[in-house]
Amino acid sequence: MALRFDRIEITGTSTSESTPSITNSSNELIRFQTTSGYVDIGANNTGYTHFYTDRNKFYFNKKLIVDEGMISAYNEDLTLAVNDGANTAITIDKDSPYNVGIGVTSPTEKLEVAGSVILDASNARLKLKGGVAGTNSGIDWTFNTDSTQYARIDLEYDTRATNGLLIDSGYPITVDFSSSYFRIMNNGSEKMRVNS
Repeated sequence: MALRFDRIEITGTSTSESTPSITNSSNELIRFQTTSGYVDIGANNTGYTHFYTDRNKFYFNKKLIVDEGMISAYNEDLTLAVNDGANTAITIDKDSPYNVGIGVTSPTEKLEVAGSVILDASNARLKLKGGVAGTNSGIDWTFNTDSTQYARIDLEYDTRATNGLLIDSGYPITVDFSSSYFRIMNNGSEKMRVNS
């Protein structure tokens, strides 16, 4: 036995109030309609339960808790924003692949931060892990561009035991040191060396 209703209408008590109604929408979802707009709810295929609306946004007046611990975007960048979307807090780029931006809408690296970073711990450390033959790890100063290298600090994996750390200020003079020496180079030529 089943009861079927084509429409359930709840009428407001005054002409100034909206008249909510519950109907069957064209795609066989349940539609909750008011004079301000509608929301359709239901399973529109075998994979998902769907929420549709003709409004620009959904609004939740309480905390949103996800039981399985995952929030994802369907073929779009995932963005967490504040101030009703006016300020982007975190962006995960779907095409990069998966670069993360904090205060950045189009991150170009695995992590791009618009602002300063504080490491606050009793033994805070910044670790650069680049450990295979033919590679190096370092810090680049690019200033107003992502690609132009004005200065750098490098550690070559293959020569780390002999050449040590290279400090390149962007001028012809560079400084590098290892456990056995400290030296100053000018245009690739050694000008001063202090052995340990």
